[in-house]
Amino acid sequence: MMSRLLRKRPGCGLKVCGFHCWIGSSYLADYFTHLSPKINPPLKDRRLINLLPDLLELDHVQVDACMLLIYYCIILQGCFLDASNERPDPQIHRHIYLSCLRTIPAWQNEANGSMTDLIAAILMTQTAAEALDFGLSWHMHKQACEYAQNLDLHNLDGTDTLNPANKMMDDADRVNMWNLIQLDMFYRLVNNKPPAFLSALNNWRVNFPWLSLDSPPTQDEAVPVVVFLARSRITLILISYFQTLDAIGKDEDILGIVGPLCLQVEQVYVEWKIDEWLHMHSQDEYQKWYLGELALSCYACILFMLCRATPLSVNQADNDNMIPRSDLSIRASRKVVEITCHMIDNFPMVGPESLSVALGTYRAHVACAHLASNIEKNPHADAVGRDLVLVQRLANCIEGVALVEKEFTPLARALSCLYYKVATKADSYFQSM
Repeated sequence: MMSRLLRKRPGCGLKVCGFHCWIGSSYLADYFTHLSPKINPPLKDRRLINLLPDLLELDHVQVDACMLLIYYCIILQGCFLDASNERPDPQIHRHIYLSCLRTIPAWQNEANGSMTDLIAAILMTQTAAEALDFGLSWHMHKQACEYAQNLDLHNLDGTDTLNPANKMMDDADRVNMWNLIQLDMFYRLVNNKPPAFLSALNNWRVNFPWLSLDSPPTQDEAVPVVVFLARSRITLILISYFQTLDAIGKDEDILGIVGPLCLQVEQVYVEWKIDEWLHMHSQDEYQKWYLGELALSCYACILFMLCRATPLSVNQADNDNMIPRSDLSIRASRKVVEITCHMIDNFPMVGPESLSVALGTYRAHVACAHLASNIEKNPHADAVGRDLVLVQRLANCIEGVALVEKEFTPLARALSCLYYKVATKADSYFQSM
């Protein structure tokens, strides 16, 4: 890996973007301090990444594009985890993301499908999704799955599964693979895409990462473990969901068969007591971030499981019929909106990042639209007042974010107009009674 790092080829240093060595070092430290390797891609050698801020200051050292892309993605995450609790400069965020985009062509020209290439693709998948660049995110995800399969990560435990030393040695690879499986199931669901893995599921041989029984995890370690296991449970449900859709006949009641699977996803949220965990770690913002994303994942999955199970014509693809209205769909929409507002309110320093995650990865706008449509079509419903408050709360949250990030201004205006429209409809109904 060191040879890749120091390969002599044109590189893009931070100095080109107006950055400084100490900024990169600070963001790296924040990333590795607060983001758990149980959820984020484990790096084989952190020491190389930690050296990059200093190496990029040296004119005679040119950095491999793959390592540079990993570095940019990491400090992009780290800039929102600043221990000083100061709001990150939006210009720095834009510069880092542009640096990612400029580095991708050079990386792809020399990528050979190594583990380092896999980690770069995984990180860029997340980075592009949070930047609302769905096309690039899907492209990076497909590349990551291709690299993982070529590295035979789906067959890590095909042989010698009882060797404890082998379990410990491959744990980082297992984490990478399970994170990728989780992401692939979610991306297939949300983006309505074919599977990115070419190998059939029944050919996969990869265990969960090894959990030591010698000592219980500390409180800080417990939350990432809970999040990883809960997401894995949701992933297994999604696997059953896609297998069910493939096996269902045209004349069968699709929603009647899929509905219980949606309830299983909701049961994961209840059984793992995610709300209690959120309150238990109310003083730890980074633990709340993990739990908030898990909660969004649960209820976003329910909405899109219902959506993908509904046969649509081409002309129906963008209208309100894409999600069949039911108590479950309305309940899931409320939770997505509530959790999105909770994350924005509880992460004031990273409000734009929270909103980007909610919109880019979990499509919170779909839940809001479904909730608003239900208010408009059922203004007599008992919970219409509560739902109006939720839509207004989200509109206010996005308006606050737009004061910092001007890119969200059109969305803030659109949501304010939406709230006014449905509130007027509900008010007209009550006045006519």
